[in-house]
Amino acid sequence: MAKPDTFSPALLGVALESDTAKPAYQQLYEQLRDLILSGRLASGARLPSTRSFSKELGLSRTTLITAYDQLASEGYLEARRGAGIFVAQFSPEHLMLVNSAAAPAPPKPAPPQGRPARSIPFSIRATSPADFPHAEWARLLQKTWRGPIASHFGEPHVEGDANLKAAIADHLRTWRGISCTPDQVLITSGSGESIDLITRVLCAPGDQVWLENPGYVPMRRKIVEKGLAPVYVPVDREGLMVARGVELAKSARMAIATPPRQFPLGMTMSLARRLDFLDWARRAGAWIVEDDYDSEFRYEGRPLAALMSMDETDRVLYLGSFSKVMFKSLRLGYLVVPPGLATRFHQVHDEAGPQASSVAQPALAEFITSGQFAAHIRRMRRLYARRRGFLLDQLVETCNGLLTPQPANSGMHIVVSLDEALRARHCDAEICARLREGGVEAQSLSGFYADGTEAGEGLLLGFSGFEEAELEAAVGAMAGMLGELAPEPRALSQAAPGSPRSRG
Repeated sequence: MAKPDTFSPALLGVALESDTAKPAYQQLYEQLRDLILSGRLASGARLPSTRSFSKELGLSRTTLITAYDQLASEGYLEARRGAGIFVAQFSPEHLMLVNSAAAPAPPKPAPPQGRPARSIPFSIRATSPADFPHAEWARLLQKTWRGPIASHFGEPHVEGDANLKAAIADHLRTWRGISCTPDQVLITSGSGESIDLITRVLCAPGDQVWLENPGYVPMRRKIVEKGLAPVYVPVDREGLMVARGVELAKSARMAIATPPRQFPLGMTMSLARRLDFLDWARRAGAWIVEDDYDSEFRYEGRPLAALMSMDETDRVLYLGSFSKVMFKSLRLGYLVVPPGLATRFHQVHDEAGPQASSVAQPALAEFITSGQFAAHIRRMRRLYARRRGFLLDQLVETCNGLLTPQPANSGMHIVVSLDEALRARHCDAEICARLREGGVEAQSLSGFYADGTEAGEGLLLGFSGFEEAELEAAVGAMAGMLGELAPEPRALSQAAPGSPRSRG
């Protein structure tokens, strides 16, 4: 007779909320982690099998496996062959840092004002988790655990999974035209770790770094935190204005840019501008970091070759992540460095220690090499293209005279300019605040400009994470609120993205 599965009384308090956009596996992961750190699930306690626990909670086994794997990758759980999954050993001092075992669990903090618990249109951070191939991903994770590799139970190798490095190199060669070896690929936990490695190897405190303006705010903060001097270079319809960058800081040590799709404006850097960019790096002895933000989602024409594929002097480093195509909690990214820098980067990477989880890497390697990764990109590209087209049609039909969509053929959001009369009365930040009060999320374009620089105005509207019915309802609500803010009856307007205003 089979032995009944273990079910700790502490697990009776696990309950998932259905009225939130947070995935079920994430809710389960957080609640189990809190039970472990509070001591209510003691070190060495055996957890129920995914089969029995999923029945108890009314969830799929995929959800349980994903949550267990995340906890195992972070050291909270450990698998014992033939015995099951157990809570890892923690020292009393470790637990005391978080919470005393005898103390009640602290109440969960309320979400900050203005940040809804679930994604609502038009959040630019939202993806479409319901359309991810969960069953196949779970199968690959199970396959890894059926034949566990040593790094799951010991110190993971800082270089990352060799098969994943080879798969990424092959993927980049096929999709982005980058000719690189697996030795040039470093597996990281995301763009933050990649930039940390780059600045450690290539920069010294006080070095000047070109950054796009407008640009990605977390990248800007990271550069400042590293003690570097940001130089904010404006962009135009052809991308980063290289000539302007030379005027501002000709001898800058490094430049970080998004040539495939500028974030947040969405244009692709022209061929002439790319050649000028590479020529500047060669003449100045500078380095270029090519941040490939979300170029997989291109809806018109063939994907353009990466800037790194055009580099003949080995001055370009390529930064990528799986957060947009896969899911953010995967926490895996990669950095491709020129051959001559590989040894030094490996040394610094080894000194810093591994930060990327090793658990999902073998599964991701097979996901890529089997062709499922490419197939998933193609499916999501078709889905997002349809949602993008639907949103554009709705804006033209419902918001004509209030908003004007700006051209862009890729990405997961669009930029819209404000009608001139509306913009004269309200800045984009004020409009976003009003929309948020009415249950509609939008990002102000001016918020992506550096303080003290000339800022354009407009709205960023994400479409990738929302069904057409949600988009239609949100556009209607937005049109109503903007109509109330407009000083007079709407008239057709073809205004460009907003007259510049100083951000001081």
